[in-house]
Amino acid sequence: MNKKVGIALGGGAARGLAHIGVLKVLEKHKIPLKYIAGTSMGAIIGGFFAAGVSADELEGFALALKGKKVLKFFTPSWSYSGFINGKNIVTYLNTLMPDRDIQSLPIQFSAVATDFFTGKKFVIEKGSLWNAFRASSSIPVIFSPTVCGSKILLDGGLSAPLPTAVVKDMGADIVISVNVVPPPEYKKNIKRKKSLMDNIAAKMNNWSLLPLKKSGGYLVNIDFSGKKRILPSVINISMQTRNIIEYNLIIMDVKTNKPDFLLQPNKDVTVGWFEFDRAKEIIENGEKSAMKIVDRLIEIINS
Repeated sequence: MNKKVGIALGGGAARGLAHIGVLKVLEKHKIPLKYIAGTSMGAIIGGFFAAGVSADELEGFALALKGKKVLKFFTPSWSYSGFINGKNIVTYLNTLMPDRDIQSLPIQFSAVATDFFTGKKFVIEKGSLWNAFRASSSIPVIFSPTVCGSKILLDGGLSAPLPTAVVKDMGADIVISVNVVPPPEYKKNIKRKKSLMDNIAAKMNNWSLLPLKKSGGYLVNIDFSGKKRILPSVINISMQTRNIIEYNLIIMDVKTNKPDFLLQPNKDVTVGWFEFDRAKEIIENGEKSAMKIVDRLIEIINS
């Protein structure tokens, strides 16, 4: 294969599990990735893959990530800079693989965070892989930020939710961008069975510092039927606000940086930020989207 292929994996929490499906298809068709750049969940999945963890192994991790394992990530730390300090996430990552230096990874990798002081994207190309994951996925208010030297780093989704430009700067001849954030039109899903999201909300209801009472049923469900309208919860508003901002930034990224291939696995699917219990379905969304481009991708690589 004559051309260097790079992939940009966007942020999106549980929605980002679709990246695993994309990587499964590329791996199955023996398409070598020279460069990987990721934001938030895209950084975590991309970093593991760059370290040599196969897509099938990543799928196994994702399918096991449910119930009490996910709830542990939301144990409050009572820090004044964030409700969760992220230590439990790092502890979990260490059970999957030892921390690695980014520069030692088999595939060149970059994680994208946001500089608190400037608001600009900050590309992490060296140092601890775990620290890069924490910085890139430090959702403001929810997770406390990450300190890196003289910088305070927040979630990369605030500045570059789809890091297409980063992959181009790394030297890719062919760029695949994977956007897992759907359009921000809010879709009601009233008759949904109780899910992991409801358990997370119930856990948050015990946080006396947050006005989250009665939020459990309304992280994804807003019932505007009947006489009494139920307004969105704090978490609901926060996540939808983030969705609107990120989606608009992604539209700008695609227009400006023009990836060779744009995949949008969750474009027509209602998937919540914390719905890790739907891992199998979300991963399949990624596989389906990647299969649509694989033949053309191989043709271009070999031309």
